[in-house]
Amino acid sequence: NTWEIDSFCTEYPYPQLRHNRQVRAASVVLKKLPSKLSYMQGDSAAFSDGEIEITYENGTTTAINIDESMLSGYDLNKIGKQTVILSFAGFQTQFSIEVKEIPVTGITLNQTELTLGVSESKMLMAALLPANASNKEIIWESSDEKIATVSSDGIVVAKKKGETTITAYSQEDESILKTVKVTVTKESADGKQPTLM
Repeated sequence: NTWEIDSFCTEYPYPQLRHNRQVRAASVVLKKLPSKLSYMQGDSAAFSDGEIEITYENGTTTAINIDESMLSGYDLNKIGKQTVILSFAGFQTQFSIEVKEIPVTGITLNQTELTLGVSESKMLMAALLPANASNKEIIWESSDEKIATVSSDGIVVAKKKGETTITAYSQEDESILKTVKVTVTKESADGKQPTLM
């Protein structure tokens, strides 16, 4: 049991129990929706320009701004439509918001050309832009796996002499991509004959 002064009830400016008020709220309604109801994943909440209207048992009515402490039930890191629960003085109301994905706009790759000897390997490093894009999955492909293969985490393994192209692209949008020209020499890149496994 917490004693507090209900600063919104001007008719009774004295301490009263939070859950047993002398002048109780008779109703709480959502008077004005927050202006921002659409968010990108990971955004910060901005609900404070919304308003609720409180009507007390003595007939006093007042409108106050929404406070973060009144809200629950939402997660701005979760994509999709959500219901925000607003609780005040034992009453509840709600409103809807939508959290959208942050789209991928580009991709970077640490190399454009790579030379390997047969059986040598090298890890390529790719990153999607922006760094906080919702879908961070990168797909790797080799145009000729007989020459060189590439793993799901960008490790290129040389198989036999020749040339191939390694492509890294966004799972979300396959048109967002970078390529690496891979040349495989018969000998290892340091001039030594590779050891047969």
